[in-house]
Amino acid sequence: MPEITTQRKLGEMLRYGRWAFPGGYEVFYITDDGEVLCYPCVKKDIEAVLDSVRNEINDGWRIVGFETTASIEENTNCVHCNYSIWKEDD
Repeated sequence: MPEITTQRKLGEMLRYGRWAFPGGYEVFYITDDGEVLCYPCVKKDIEAVLDSVRNEINDGWRIVGFETTASIEENTNCVHCNYSIWKEDD
């Protein structure tokens, strides 16, 4: 899992958007407690996320890494909104 340790790195990732290029895989974020957040939830609650990253607060909002649907083997849900992040069948 590629790590996110600073606000700058998180900002760079968010500027790329919701879909990875090339490939078109959906990007999702991993929090300090191992849960998954979808791109829209990170954008919606960016103030809480940035505060947790900046101050290294382990409150479930601190993003520590990211992945794409290319790296998962089964469907998973965003812990905040329950959005289904899924891998298309090959």
